Amino acid sequence: YVILKELSIKEQYGYYLIKIIEFKYELFISESALYSIISRFKKQGLVLERWVINHVGLPRKYLDITPQGRLTLNNMKIILHAHLKMLGDL
Repeated sequence: YVILKELSIKEQYGYYLIKIIEFKYELFISESALYSIISRFKKQGLVLERWVINHVGLPRKYLDITPQGRLTLNNMKIILHAHLKMLGDL
């Protein structure tokens, strides 16, 4: 959920995405785990990637959410809010 949520705000490259998830959500994800999830998202049509050549340093692979990814994120948000409501009702 948080990966798609962050990509819905702005396209990111992997390392920065890991750091923003750690900072904002206090979730720790390894680079290999992130790219495993991204690979699955790409196969499902939820995420696109593109290489960007920087003037300094190595090229970076930027990740962006697709329209299908936005729809999936919205569905995830509805489910998450329903679960949180059920927990609140306990």
